[in-house]
Amino acid sequence: METENTKENIPLQDGDKQEVLEKEILKTPKQSFIVNSRWYDLSIQVIAIFLSITLSFAVNQCQENRKNKELEAFYLKQILIDLEEDTKELEEDIEAYQYMNKGYIFFQNYNWEKNTSPDSIKFYAQIFFIEAAPNINNLGFETLKSTGKLDIISDKKILTQLIKIYQEQLPSLNTAIELYYHSHRNTILPYLIDNLELSPDYPNGNYIKLLKNNSFRMRLAMGMVTNEILQRYQRTLQEYLILKDMVKKEIKKSKKSYF
Repeated sequence: METENTKENIPLQDGDKQEVLEKEILKTPKQSFIVNSRWYDLSIQVIAIFLSITLSFAVNQCQENRKNKELEAFYLKQILIDLEEDTKELEEDIEAYQYMNKGYIFFQNYNWEKNTSPDSIKFYAQIFFIEAAPNINNLGFETLKSTGKLDIISDKKILTQLIKIYQEQLPSLNTAIELYYHSHRNTILPYLIDNLELSPDYPNGNYIKLLKNNSFRMRLAMGMVTNEILQRYQRTLQEYLILKDMVKKEIKKSKKSYF
């Protein structure tokens, strides 16, 4: 009598082996497909999340870049307005210092004994009472600097030029002007107030008499610093013109980028 144990130990025939093997083969791919399907779905979800985050970041970055570009364009326009006003101011001051420099040269070289150009004396006498210094309009630059947004200027050549003008050249120019007027107010003007004589023949003052005095002629030598100031003005104006051209080109380029 066969028991279950002896039945289980009966060797399988070839046909039975093939049947069992086919069943196992059919069973295995189904399980593998289920597992692979789950990994596939998970991969799709991960990729979708990654793309969503990347796209969101890209959109935010694009919006931020556009916002910065608009802000940069706004400040560049303000800087250009400042440069336009400053250029006019510098040109006017240059004219004043050209006049002053010529006046000092005239008085230093004038032959007071012959007095051949009394009208020129009247013309240049005003140099002693002129004061000219740049009234700088730097609202755009100072706002960027005070808010820590100087790096919003994408063209670093423009930024370098701004710093060169506002933090190097203009302070140097103003220092030279202050030194000149400090000397002028303490040497030439007091002397004129004490010694310049007014009369019907010399309603603007008898400068001929002053020119005979060595003390006055020595004081005139101090005025020759106006030539150095004039040169500083001219160099500063050239840097302004260069910067103006750079800013105009950048504004024009930013307008094109919007379209």
